[in-house]
Amino acid sequence: IELFKQALDEKRALKVISGINNLDLNRVEMIVSSAIEAKATAIDVAAKEEVLTLANRLITEADSDITLIASSINSLELANAVNIHNVDAIELGNFDALYKEGISMTADQIIDIVNETLTLISEKRDEILFSVTLPGSLTIAEQIDLARKLEALHIDLIQTEGYVSQINNFEGARAWLNRAELTISNTLELAKNIELPIMTDPNIN
Repeated sequence: IELFKQALDEKRALKVISGINNLDLNRVEMIVSSAIEAKATAIDVAAKEEVLTLANRLITEADSDITLIASSINSLELANAVNIHNVDAIELGNFDALYKEGISMTADQIIDIVNETLTLISEKRDEILFSVTLPGSLTIAEQIDLARKLEALHIDLIQTEGYVSQINNFEGARAWLNRAELTISNTLELAKNIELPIMTDPNIN
């Protein structure tokens, strides 16, 4: 985890995302193995027992120093990833799966989940990195306010995302570019207002 923190400080951290809802073990193995081979700084996988067991095994077998990040929107899953599977880091987010169901998460809900998770991992809090994705469905003013509250809770890392409403549901390359533009603009605005490291998730495809 110290190598990942150093990479963040040097602004050269690269995280590969397997997917919060990706429970296909063959696909997970392909993505984790590729991230290890490409020497990515971190690999982000779903905080599910079978996925974490597989990812840990692949990292151990490769004798890799890649940081394993477990992602969920459930405080108990995040806590289990820390207390049972000994992951290096946890990520509250991302929210694509919710958006597809027409659901978005409020800032208050994010704070509640963070506080619940902090309580559940209190004994190991100093050993892990805690990252939180800011819902792209929030206005930039709401994201800044939420980021400042997370900073006060000593969260280690903020991740931005590009939320595309159904109104502007572009297709093909235009859709990917639109999402990248949104998340980068969110990152730039947040960087002016908080001191925390920020990781951008432009959904590069």
